[in-house]
Amino acid sequence: GRHGPGEEDARQRPPALALVDHRVRIGVGDRSARRGDDDLDAVVAAINRAAAKLARDVAGADALVAGSMGPCMRPRQMWQESLSEEYRAAFLEQATALAEGGVDALYLETVDHLHELLLAASVARSVGLPVFASFTVSPRGETILGREIEEVVAALERSPDVDGMGI
Repeated sequence: GRHGPGEEDARQRPPALALVDHRVRIGVGDRSARRGDDDLDAVVAAINRAAAKLARDVAGADALVAGSMGPCMRPRQMWQESLSEEYRAAFLEQATALAEGGVDALYLETVDHLHELLLAASVARSVGLPVFASFTVSPRGETILGREIEEVVAALERSPDVDGMGI
């Protein structure tokens, strides 16, 4: 079949790697868009738990499985302390479901705001798994919100909740 740029045919890779490469992105990332959607709220944890269990079952003992967690905030949205408890609950819901599904670590990605990234790391750490954080850097060496890379790296290095980071 045809594949997009940079995609290789999944049939050419071992089955465990083919499945583990595909992360389920429903849940925390769409939280603000679905506030009050009780039907979707009821299945988010189940979907994350099932996806993690499936990846764990396929990977077996020969591979590590990382559960991907994305942001609650929309791109370029400004931090609002008044929403931090809602975000904390959403991150905990997803982190708990991924841990129950059998992931070996939690991977925080596409989070633009440093406050949100540190909050997510704190919550993710509470389920007892290693936590890895990543962020996007422009060619100018800044995050999407204009923070210098050195500032973000220093904040993540100081955090007791982050085991590793990537850009």
